[in-house]
Amino acid sequence: MVIYDLICDAKHRFEGWFQSPEDSERQAANGLISCPTCGSVAVRKLPTAARLNRGERKDSEQVEVITGRQASELLRRLHDFVDENFEDVGHEFADQARRMHYGSEKERNIRGMVDADEARSLEEEGVPALSLPPRPVDPEKLN
Repeated sequence: MVIYDLICDAKHRFEGWFQSPEDSERQAANGLISCPTCGSVAVRKLPTAARLNRGERKDSEQVEVITGRQASELLRRLHDFVDENFEDVGHEFADQARRMHYGSEKERNIRGMVDADEARSLEEEGVPALSLPPRPVDPEKLN
């Protein structure tokens, strides 16, 4: 996994996570990278060192976290994007993801549910999947 610092033409800074540098270039060339704040596709990499994730995080390692309204809005937009662009296959996710990974089913964007053991099993098999944090609560629905 490669992580780049990105900036849009409105000067909003954000991270982009890609499977590889080639994946980053392909997505950029096809206009698939957009600013999570304003939606602009006029995005470029900032001159920083890329971070390459080559293994599991050890419990003693620190991780970067964010908080605040922008974080909630970013997560809400991510969930909206997934809802609009990924087919919900429910509890059939692991079986369908495996079939696509091993070539017995055409690849497509899917989403669904697995338990922690199944998620580990998919990871061990090299089946690409990503766990999403829960959708943030709408502040208008809070007491």
